[in-house]
Amino acid sequence: MDDRRNDGGPAFPIPPIVIGEQMFDDRAADGMSLRDWIAGTTAAGLVAAHPFMHSNNEFRTGRIKSVAGLAYQIADAMLEARK
Repeated sequence: MDDRRNDGGPAFPIPPIVIGEQMFDDRAADGMSLRDWIAGTTAAGLVAAHPFMHSNNEFRTGRIKSVAGLAYQIADAMLEARK
């Protein structure tokens, strides 16, 4: 069974440079996945929108993993909606 997650592919790929007939692929890179990019930007928004994330207490500490998990759930939903 294939349980690989749809990561949306690379978010900011850098294609190889072709000049004439010569390819320079030493700069080519896939970068982060689209899923990671969406989750990261979502997490930033969630943290900015919730004042409890700015206080230094046990409640904040316990919520960090919840925010990260929610950000990836949102990213997965967005990738699913693209199909």
